[in-house]
Amino acid sequence: FFTISRPAEPVCKPKMLFVGGDLRRKGGDLLLEVFDQLRDQLDLIMVTPDHVQPRPGLEVISNANPGSSRLRDAFQRADFFCLPTRGDCTPLVLGEALAASLPVITTRIGSNGETVRDGIDGILIERDDSQALRSAIELLSGDHPLRASMGTSAHEAAEERLHAQRNADRILDLLCSVAQ
Repeated sequence: FFTISRPAEPVCKPKMLFVGGDLRRKGGDLLLEVFDQLRDQLDLIMVTPDHVQPRPGLEVISNANPGSSRLRDAFQRADFFCLPTRGDCTPLVLGEALAASLPVITTRIGSNGETVRDGIDGILIERDDSQALRSAIELLSGDHPLRASMGTSAHEAAEERLHAQRNADRILDLLCSVAQ
């Protein structure tokens, strides 16, 4: 679990972060299509082992392992996180993004709607909805106060609901109460 401080002042060109090992299943191909329409408004950092065609405003990080300084640096430099996944149960990376105080754009797939609270710490969209994805990206990239507010809520939610030690303690307390 980690804490990353966010700048108080808006940046000229926000950075959106995507982290996914299977580009197509994680919706990275759809994200790239939408990004190509919006690259004058923001930059994109993609952390993936898959090959991605170079383009202006895109940074690809292909060798960042979980917990690595390269991955942490990508979270540090990002202003919001996007995972338009087509198929997931509970992506760990959503918890990492929330812990990093990043607002999250993701799809209503698996437990994403329980991890990310729509309108509070992120925006939920339907699978393969490129227009909704574009609207969500435009909203977060253009509204620093909203990003800051959602980022604060994201971190608070991660501390409360996704912190491994706290959850382990809750499970232990539950087991002890049942055993008595």
